[in-house]
Amino acid sequence: MSIKTITLQVTIDQTNLILEALGQQPFVKVYELIASIQAQAKRQLDDEAPQPAATPTLLGGVGGE
Repeated sequence: MSIKTITLQVTIDQTNLILEALGQQPFVKVYELIASIQAQAKRQLDDEAPQPAATPTLLGGVGGE
């Protein structure tokens, strides 16, 4: 059985809000999800931005660290 995936479209602000909310949860339960969200967002933003300075940033760590 394969793992099913879905694609969501959210704004950068919404993504940061999701990451902030996840940061309130026990790390052991959410760290893989946080890493996955950040990696996917980075790939998408890197593809869109011709210059690193123009790339919007996501929260740096769990809970906005």
